[in-house]
Amino acid sequence: MNLLKRLWSTIVSRTSTAPELAVVEEVQDVPIEEIFVRVCTNHGVGLKILEQTNAIQLFVEWFEGDTTDECVLGCIPEFMAHHPSVNAKFQRFFS
Repeated sequence: MNLLKRLWSTIVSRTSTAPELAVVEEVQDVPIEEIFVRVCTNHGVGLKILEQTNAIQLFVEWFEGDTTDECVLGCIPEFMAHHPSVNAKFQRFFS
């Protein structure tokens, strides 16, 4: 294995502009609940409000889209429009 590693390092050092071999990590899917909570807390919505409004479960059931922070953030105004109880609590954070 050591010989293979040295051979790979030699090949990479001659063909690459990067000084060392870069390790590529596999990107794992993050649950939509986690992304939604992260986006909400980053905008000041506390866990208490999320629990009171049942927003996490409602969002998971409602959401259809890419599981990225940007997509979730972009969908929150429409989500609020479909859920008046959530809208009442979220309005000051996402207006």
